[in-house]
Amino acid sequence: MSKNVDFGFYYTDGKSFLAAPESFPASQYDLSGSGQNWSTLNSTTFRILGITQSNFFTISSAFEIDKAYNEGEDTSGDGVLEELEAGLIIGFQSDNDKDGGVIRGILFVRSITPSSGSSPAQMVMDVKVQ
Repeated sequence: MSKNVDFGFYYTDGKSFLAAPESFPASQYDLSGSGQNWSTLNSTTFRILGITQSNFFTISSAFEIDKAYNEGEDTSGDGVLEELEAGLIIGFQSDNDKDGGVIRGILFVRSITPSSGSSPAQMVMDVKVQ
């Protein structure tokens, strides 16, 4: 299972995040040997894309996903993307060593609902993968 996960979502201190398993904070979900003992902790890179919502929904090929990703703006490179908000369009690239090779994709954040009482935070998104 762990080898198939490229990133996860978490919400803390009023902010929402995406993080690669390699960079996922143990305070949110401990993937280490002393925690969940995941055998594979993929690294994933994120880019903020300069496309509109309507452009996102017209993308229909691997070539178009690559083009959108290549024209995106690099993030910090540490495998964590913070302060997500609805309407954000993000590109991601999986670990170079991933079984089956690198996968690129794009996602559109539809909504983020903060945690409330016993209800966990939620992010609704549309994802397109090569």
